[in-house]
Amino acid sequence: MRESAPREGNNLMTTRILFATVVLSVAAWISSANADSVTFNFTGTVNTVAAPLAGTFNTTQSLSGSFTFDSNSADLQIDPNIGLYRVVVPNSLSFSIGSYSGGQVGPSNSDLNVIYIQNDNPDQYTGDWVNSISGPAVGSYNPIEFFIDLTEPSNAVFSNDALPLLPPSLAAFSNRRWGLLFTNEIDVMRVEGTLTSLTVATPEPTTFLLGGTGLVGFALAYWRGRRRASH
Repeated sequence: MRESAPREGNNLMTTRILFATVVLSVAAWISSANADSVTFNFTGTVNTVAAPLAGTFNTTQSLSGSFTFDSNSADLQIDPNIGLYRVVVPNSLSFSIGSYSGGQVGPSNSDLNVIYIQNDNPDQYTGDWVNSISGPAVGSYNPIEFFIDLTEPSNAVFSNDALPLLPPSLAAFSNRRWGLLFTNEIDVMRVEGTLTSLTVATPEPTTFLLGGTGLVGFALAYWRGRRRASH
C-alpha cells in the first residue's frame, strides 16, 4: 500500500510528459508540412479562343487550377522594384479548361518557370510557366506556355518587390489576365481569359487529424503499457 502513492505520482508525471510530447510533435509536424511550399488556387473565365483551337475551347468554359512555389526562393533581380523568383517546386502547375487538362511536369528550377513582381508603374504580379508544359495537342498545336498576369497602373498594390506568400487581392488590379499558348512550330495560338479568384490552399483538416490521431494513439498505447507494468 505504501508504494501506491509514488506509483500514482509517476503515472501522472508520465501522462503529462506524453501529453506535452504529443502537442509538440503535432505542432512540429504541421510546421514542417508547410515550411517551404505554398499553393495558390485559381479560377477564371474564357474570353478569347484562336480559330485553330476552337474545336477544343470556347467562351462558355471555365478555368480552374493551382500552382505551388518555394517560399524561400531567392530574388534573381538586383533592381529593388523588381522581383524575379524561380518556382523551384516540381510539378508546380495544374489547370483545367472545360474538359482539357494540363500542367507543368517534372523539375521546375528554371528561369523559364517564374513569379515576377513589379513594384513600379504598373504594379505587376505574373506567374509564367514555359518549361515542361504538358497537355494534349489540339490538332497540330502543342501547349508551350501558361501565364497569370495581374497589373495595376496606379502603383497602389505593392510596397516592395518581395515574393507574396498570400495571394494579392484581385480587386486591387484593373487587369487580371490568364493565357494558355500553343504552337505548331510556326504559329502561336492562344486561349485567354479573365482570372476571377486567387486563393491560398489550406491543408485538408483530415490530414492534420490523421497525423495527430496517430501520435495520440501511440502515446495512449505507451501509457497503458506503463500502467500494466506498474501493477
